[in-house]
Amino acid sequence: MLLFIGWQITTIIGVVAGEIIPEEWSLSFAIPLTFIAVVAPLIKTRADVLSAIAAATVSVLGQKLPLQIWLIVASITGITLGWIVYAKFEKRQKDVS
Repeated sequence: MLLFIGWQITTIIGVVAGEIIPEEWSLSFAIPLTFIAVVAPLIKTRADVLSAIAAATVSVLGQKLPLQIWLIVASITGITLGWIVYAKFEKRQKDVS
């Protein structure tokens, strides 16, 4: 219940603040920053680091792809590279230990 109440209060604050904050402040970067804040603490292994770098690189380079498909391509790239690195290197290290 506490989480629900907190969520509702912060949503209302966001809606009100969104109407008050002028367009010139250009706060469109806030959503990507939120995702970075959520994901960054979870990056701990070599597979995590390489998949994040690959997904970020593909997302930047793929901005001109049609229909914003760069999101899907970057996600698939990061997931695939992370899985390969984990399967080849980190899983082997855990088995040896």
